[in-house]
Amino acid sequence: MNCVGCGKITLGQSWLCPACALTQKVVLPRLVIGITGRARHGKNTIAEVMAQGFEKAGYLCSDVTVSDIVWAEASKLRKVRSHSRASASKWELDNLVALGHSERDKDEDHWISAVAAAVVKEGATTGAAQVAVMAGVRFHNEVTWLRKFPGGIIIKVVRYNTDGSLFISPDRDPNDKMETTVDEIKADFEFTHQTGQTDWLISQAKAFMSCTFGINP
Repeated sequence: MNCVGCGKITLGQSWLCPACALTQKVVLPRLVIGITGRARHGKNTIAEVMAQGFEKAGYLCSDVTVSDIVWAEASKLRKVRSHSRASASKWELDNLVALGHSERDKDEDHWISAVAAAVVKEGATTGAAQVAVMAGVRFHNEVTWLRKFPGGIIIKVVRYNTDGSLFISPDRDPNDKMETTVDEIKADFEFTHQTGQTDWLISQAKAFMSCTFGINP
């Protein structure tokens, strides 16, 4: 893992290197919520609800997704042409997955390090975030790193078809390790819903914030 302050390699999946931890120049969020789940299961929906809820309650909140970081990198490398991930074609999504795997093969902490750095960078210009919401946590090392944070929480989102079977996104390989590893992750909380129940998913997120943090989005 790279230090979120200076980028140097840290030990034991720590967030800060000894120098940055000693000088206390880097202000970390008090709470980090990592959201995991298969493709199209509702991770970004949950992240948006939570980020808006925290901001409404007066907290500085950083909402940075792994997919946004990968998309930005793919855009720089001209592996995608669409203006946003929401309008991406199948070949562009395939390129995103391939880029994700290639960078992880070089450094398994590459993407989560980039997400954390984005949170700190954003805080340097807008004020240090008190809460960070990270959608797209998918691998065990990312979960381990997030749990190293004193205020780290993992939420899993699971979407089912109306017949009760697990929803599988048609634009992703269901056997890709980026999808299957998610099934192995043990989360602190789990939100479940069926296709067409977006309102129910949102209600769960709001109820979670109300019961856990006393925030009514």
